[in-house]
Amino acid sequence: MSAPQYAPTQLVSFLFIDLVAYSKESTTGQFKIKAALITHLNAVLAPLPASSFRIRDTGDGAVVAFLNNPQHPLYAALALWQACTAGDEAAPLPFKRLRLGLHTGVVKEVPDVEGRANYVGDGINSAKREQDLANPGQMLASRNFFDAMSHLDADYLRLFEPAGAGDDKHGRSHELYAVHFEQAAFDKLVQEAQQELAHAAWADSAAKSTLPKLKSVPKSAGLAIKPIALLASLLLLGVLTLFWFLSTPSGPPAEMLILQRVTPAATTSAAAAPAASVPTTSRDSVPSASNAASVASPATPDTPAVAAVNQSLSPAAAPALPAKVAQSAAVRVPAAAPVIVKAQPIPALKEPVVQVRPKVSDFSVRCSRLLEKVSTGEPLSSSEQQEMVSKCQ
Repeated sequence: MSAPQYAPTQLVSFLFIDLVAYSKESTTGQFKIKAALITHLNAVLAPLPASSFRIRDTGDGAVVAFLNNPQHPLYAALALWQACTAGDEAAPLPFKRLRLGLHTGVVKEVPDVEGRANYVGDGINSAKREQDLANPGQMLASRNFFDAMSHLDADYLRLFEPAGAGDDKHGRSHELYAVHFEQAAFDKLVQEAQQELAHAAWADSAAKSTLPKLKSVPKSAGLAIKPIALLASLLLLGVLTLFWFLSTPSGPPAEMLILQRVTPAATTSAAAAPAASVPTTSRDSVPSASNAASVASPATPDTPAVAAVNQSLSPAAAPALPAKVAQSAAVRVPAAAPVIVKAQPIPALKEPVVQVRPKVSDFSVRCSRLLEKVSTGEPLSSSEQQEMVSKCQ
């Protein structure tokens, strides 16, 4: 058993009971006296709530601690006097074999050597001193107990009579009041005890009725709940995934957009065959004035111009030239160098960017025809050469 770490302070009313000349009796006599005391105490305390008092054996008597109401020890003392005086002188426990002491005081609650709740302090010590100062067959109360009861009800004043002062074995003086039995006051105490017991029973039943009743769930119901919970979790996960896909913007980010250069496609003449069509050429691919001399004189297939044209052309940019056209071409115009535009972060556009292909102008059609004549080996007139130099750059 561990020592107490905390002792709560309480205001408790005590009834000390002493059996006069108990130790002088034989063992059989002590047994009969103690059995009679136990019987009387059980009958006396029966009308009171069990949680309102604690009783402890003292060897040659008993002590009852009343926790809530100071009326209870006064009622118990009068009821015990009535029970003991009801029999004859030959009863095992006549009242003249008892000494009673009543006191209300402050104590601390601590566990005893058996682990049960007990009390220490001046409150229980003074109650024992009141009992020691009483004569056989007498009930004595302290000044504290008298003040509590006299201010509670005027009818209880008739039960007390001043008995002077007495000094205990330690020389401490105690102001004493003798308690006498009176039927009217006792009946009032009994009525108060019965009403309190009925109220405690009602409060207990009301508290039990307000508590929710838990129904036991069979194990089979628990097994059926698990698949339902799993299905609900999967459904919730699917809804969250769908919401995430719908809220995520589609397409590449705006920073990945790259402006590409658009080259207008050249149109071919209606007389040219589809197999001999010329690759698409833009206006920027027409030779400048410095290359005008090369237009008049046709070049051989092994010339550097033809090699540059064939090297610059790729299958992704334009279809390969036919062999006949490549051999008879007078001039090969190098393809425009690819324009590399560095990707710059641009703000997101509310509307998609529409890339508009520029319209083919009349000059582009005319230049295409002149280039077609040059590629087929047909000589150009001086006016066509000038037109090509001035307008097809």
